[in-house]
Amino acid sequence: MTVAHKWTFALFALVFFGGVHAQQTHPDAPFLCEGGDGSSDQTTLAEVVGDGRAHFVAGTDDCPSTADRCREKAYLIPGDQVLAGDVRGDYACVMFPDNQDGHAGWLPRNRLRPVLAQPSPSAWEGDWVQGDNRITIRHDNGMLRADGEAYYPMADPPPDQFPGGPNLGAMGGEARPSGHHATFVDDACEVSAFLVGKFLVVSDNHQCGGLNVRFDGIYRRR
Repeated sequence: MTVAHKWTFALFALVFFGGVHAQQTHPDAPFLCEGGDGSSDQTTLAEVVGDGRAHFVAGTDDCPSTADRCREKAYLIPGDQVLAGDVRGDYACVMFPDNQDGHAGWLPRNRLRPVLAQPSPSAWEGDWVQGDNRITIRHDNGMLRADGEAYYPMADPPPDQFPGGPNLGAMGGEARPSGHHATFVDDACEVSAFLVGKFLVVSDNHQCGGLNVRFDGIYRRR
């Protein structure tokens, strides 16, 4: 998987409108593009197709469009896999996970093809980490079993700043994967996970632990 340059991007940003979204019990949209509203309730795995580089396109100031001013430097190449969500005309909001923080942006829909093959349960198995946060997944008879721990601000914060130690969170549960997606529910905590190549893209419903504790992020297998 190839990207043109390093960037930063706020994963799991969410736009709230009034009290309806504020009281949601399902995990947040796993990503949000510039100019998008996160309104899609479907997130799918897609592969970049076609010839040559597929450049990301800006989402503001009358973009996305084919205008040169909308074209960004960052690009993907055929074979790269992304999560696809919101649609605006001929463009789809996608998120490309990588070894940094990932990148969200708009790509032409004609450069994307859905990935229909379902990974085997063993593909999910492992100890997945993001910073100090951890999710362990095992499988048995087609079912996935997960348990995890999350911390805020970290597992071992400076005692002069956090004399009481970190805020803690936990997740768990069983799930039967649907394609590249699985949802784990443990009491009020709900965690959504997408398997994208060697990455696990995770979001939760804000009910998995203490203040500011989130499982959100891009996890790598340890």
